[in-house]
Amino acid sequence: AEEAATALLNEKENEFQNKIAELDERAKTAKADHETKLAELRAKNEEDIARIKGEMEAKSEEYETRERDLKEKLAEATSWDKDELLQRIETLAKEKHEAQSTSEREVKKNEELLKQVGGLESQATALRAEHEKALESLKTE
Repeated sequence: AEEAATALLNEKENEFQNKIAELDERAKTAKADHETKLAELRAKNEEDIARIKGEMEAKSEEYETRERDLKEKLAEATSWDKDELLQRIETLAKEKHEAQSTSEREVKKNEELLKQVGGLESQATALRAEHEKALESLKTE
């Protein structure tokens, strides 16, 4: 009877250890998937920020060139044409400001997303540490 009880106890312990190993493997797979998704999200946001900043710089250069051309024309213009050119310069300045504000909002939004990703990465690290401690305690029991 004692041998049967010992055999049953050993069998249950093996089942328990197998279940721990299975759960550990599932947790590792989930962790890897989670880390991959976070890394992809971070990379996408960083690419978006770089793209927006590049577009913003290109637009800014374009606006500066157009403004410089208009100012050159203004210097050569007759008084009748000056009013129209001044109006075009003013409109250009407004467009430039609006485009820059829009780009800055987009960059800020993506930077906020990066902060959220960082927070998720910190939470994931804490959860992994907690998971490792729980597994170690199960293995030693």
